[in-house]
Amino acid sequence: MNEIKRVLVVGARRKRQGTGPFVARAFKQAGAEICGIVGTSENSIDEALDILSSEHDVNCPGYESLGKALEEQNPDILAICSPYEFHLEALNTAASQGIHCLCEKPLWWDEAADRKFEVTAKLIKAFQENGRLLETITQWPHTLETFYTIYPEEKEKPVTQFEFDLSPAKQSADMLQNSAPHLLSMLYALAGVGKIKRPEISILGGQIDHWQLTFLYEAAQTEIKTSFNLIPAPKPPRPAGYAINGKRVERKIHLPEYSFSFEFDDTLYPLADPLDMLVGSFLKKVYIKRSLDSEGLLSGMKGLITLDESLKTRIRSLLEAIGN
Repeated sequence: MNEIKRVLVVGARRKRQGTGPFVARAFKQAGAEICGIVGTSENSIDEALDILSSEHDVNCPGYESLGKALEEQNPDILAICSPYEFHLEALNTAASQGIHCLCEKPLWWDEAADRKFEVTAKLIKAFQENGRLLETITQWPHTLETFYTIYPEEKEKPVTQFEFDLSPAKQSADMLQNSAPHLLSMLYALAGVGKIKRPEISILGGQIDHWQLTFLYEAAQTEIKTSFNLIPAPKPPRPAGYAINGKRVERKIHLPEYSFSFEFDDTLYPLADPLDMLVGSFLKKVYIKRSLDSEGLLSGMKGLITLDESLKTRIRSLLEAIGN
């Protein structure tokens, strides 16, 4: 019988990305033990603990110090759900102490940092040398199995077109950091490592805050004409969906049970929670000692760097036009 893995969650509140409570719940459902959480203050920790206990039946101690939490709890896995500006320090700590790590996307980002790709490669090597798993929380590829159930004829065809729709609460200067990792993870799942060519951002339908990012994704076996539509939706559940070679599905979230489905041709197809699927897959890989996917991690960071360098000036001008 497998030994129960102990998980320490950094950033368990619903601030900003807000995935911490759901990641903790998913690990518990997958059979792991949540041994503690790390927050920035006593108030934030108390708030997170209350939510975890009342809504997800997770009860554990809280810490303001990652070092103290690691020393007292000795976790097998670190789940980093804090804002991305704070990821790198926690990642380096996990790598140096030989702890598996599941990290909110992007893996890390510091606008002022130089040599982002080289720093990422060094970080990945540290996890590899310790035989530890490292992944990001980019769950959309786990929906592809349901997509191909709806469109089985597409499974063996090369992907030449991909359109992805997401709905952020609002457009922001860190739109790429928050949203593009989902797009890049889907492209990697569909075609493997690729290069981004000719990225552009345009306005959709004359709405200044409705943006479309387009580029060509050049992979070894195919070239994918890519469109990424970002239309703000202030309140959840927010619309989302994608199309592969013109075959479209719309992701639906059903409240209050918070269940998922794909909609196609007025028919709903049940969709397992992709975050639960990602966490379950990650935990299984830990048990079977699966090596980390360095190509996928590096491809994601390189793609994000390319998009940021190409588009950040345009994004600033669009935000000024919106008044943000």
